[in-house]
Amino acid sequence: IAQSQIGNEGGEIYWRWYGFDSHVDWCAIFVSWCADQPGMIIFFDWDDDGVSEHTGIVEKYEDGLIYTIEGNSHDVCRRKWYAAEEKCIMGYGCAIKTKSNNL
Repeated sequence: IAQSQIGNEGGEIYWRWYGFDSHVDWCAIFVSWCADQPGMIIFFDWDDDGVSEHTGIVEKYEDGLIYTIEGNSHDVCRRKWYAAEEKCIMGYGCAIKTKSNNL
């Protein structure tokens, strides 16, 4: 699902799906939109303050590199990569299904 969205600019399909009427920061909305069939979710702390400022989906791990697909990466869905030991990687999560939200 995430791979099919690489190159999407502006994120309108995601933030409208979420219920917004105009452009908003949409990295977490993109991950929610993909949550029915994602890889592992990755969280980033860009300024080392203990708060996640960005999120994406892990596409694969290979040779010490984590390959991600991220929404709202400079307002575009794009594929990126990080060294596994990079300090900005805050942690990982996964979607779970519940009766209340089907995620």
